[in-house]
Amino acid sequence: MPVIGRSIDEIEVGQTATFVRTFTEDEVRAFADLTWDHNPFHTHPEFAKKARFGRPIVHGMLTAAAFTHFGGDFFPGPAILATRVEVKFFKPVLVGQPITSTAEVIEKDRRRGLIVYVTTCKNPEGEAVAVITCEGYPTAIEIP
Repeated sequence: MPVIGRSIDEIEVGQTATFVRTFTEDEVRAFADLTWDHNPFHTHPEFAKKARFGRPIVHGMLTAAAFTHFGGDFFPGPAILATRVEVKFFKPVLVGQPITSTAEVIEKDRRRGLIVYVTTCKNPEGEAVAVITCEGYPTAIEIP
């Protein structure tokens, strides 16, 4: 039978995975509509031009959602059920700017069945724009 997910025994401290994502104006607009966050820093070009960063920026939580790709689809996932998430933002992400996200497993607690992984998102200059720490339950289930 096929298995969806990974068991805690398949995950080791120090394992990493990386992907690159570039957010578009359409994605920022869709995120604003889905979350009801139409903050003009993200959605109003004329406002943003005169504001702190000189142009619209990607929602921080859209950037931070990189941790969900790792836990939900990629590695250490699929099928990590998050129980705690901590996000720290350092720099803005501009629309059209490629962001490299790397996740690293930093802790594994077999007794509680939990892992902790940290996702670091970096801009093209190699500067951290966000760091997301996630604690969650890895799950592997046989599916008929």
